[in-house]
Amino acid sequence: MKYSITLILLTLTLFSCKEEAIDSELPLGCVEKFTSSTLDYSAKYVVIPDPSFEFSLVDQKLDSDGEVNGKILMADVLKVKELGVNSVSASKEYIIRDLTGIEYFKNLENLTILNCLEDSLDLTHNPKLTGLTFFAFWGGGGSFDRDQALKHLKINPSTALKKLELVMVWMNEIDISGFPNLEEILIGSVPLNTAYVRSKDQKERLVNTNTVLIGNNQVVRYKICKK
Repeated sequence: MKYSITLILLTLTLFSCKEEAIDSELPLGCVEKFTSSTLDYSAKYVVIPDPSFEFSLVDQKLDSDGEVNGKILMADVLKVKELGVNSVSASKEYIIRDLTGIEYFKNLENLTILNCLEDSLDLTHNPKLTGLTFFAFWGGGGSFDRDQALKHLKINPSTALKKLELVMVWMNEIDISGFPNLEEILIGSVPLNTAYVRSKDQKERLVNTNTVLIGNNQVVRYKICKK
């Protein structure tokens, strides 16, 4: 899904921000290491506990049994290369809050998630992603608990990832050091204060190409992570 310049300008109005801190010599630092779970791809079904998430799959005819019953065939999951997940409504009773099961979509190349209050997203088993978009809230109406949106993102280093958009989330820090081929990045997070990069050159390249890191009245600090 492509977003116009108008969308980016609109996003910028949602978060007041100061110019990012630019140090002549960036300090070193990395986010805390995380572990990945072990998945069983021999199972017949993948559990999808959130009915709103599964409804989105059924609505796109990706869940072949056509029913919201808490599961989807593994065979269906492994066919999916592009996925757009969207709550049927942004109201509290219908908004997606749990994306458990997304980790089994190992062949995903593009993932777009809209209207979702999942607070921790594990994409360590989705190595083929070239584009990831997560807009916690999209559109009008309904109730939106902004501080309940995405707080933690686990994603392994990848040369494939080129686009990363995380908007109306609640992350304190973002690590892009493992994505050497990243071309587009848009981060809208009120408490964002730290961004980890692989080198000063990566930071300057992203900033110079109109990449945006947004903090709410905060200075975004950059640190070099040498893993």
